[in-house]
Amino acid sequence: MSILVRLPQLLIYGIISGSILALGGIGVSLTYSILGFSNFAHGDIMALGAYITLGLLGLFTALGVPNTPLGPLSFGGGFVLSALLAIGLTAVAVIIIDRFLFRRLRHSGPIILMMSSIGVALGLRNVLQFAWGPQPH
Repeated sequence: MSILVRLPQLLIYGIISGSILALGGIGVSLTYSILGFSNFAHGDIMALGAYITLGLLGLFTALGVPNTPLGPLSFGGGFVLSALLAIGLTAVAVIIIDRFLFRRLRHSGPIILMMSSIGVALGLRNVLQFAWGPQPH
């Protein structure tokens, strides 16, 4: 297979990977500038969204939702549907974490907020590891 045939797919992969990193960086900067503390759980929240997408994709595949590739891309409608639903579910999880933990600690010092965000990061990481196992997916 020549490079010219694979170039569009590789370009899409690069854009997707770069977008994920850019979204993470933008999210951390926005969180710090708006809330005034560094949320160390930001990356783990992104991982939660990725694993929710993975779980929903498996569910939709088991239910028979078609996942034929869209044009020259390697992913199909099942992945797009999974990703859109995962965005909403991850947003709900973040709102719950904020409402029950960070909102109560907003008037505390920055060290307390930092320690609580590290606790949320460790908690999310262990929940993901418990649910999907220690092997990367």
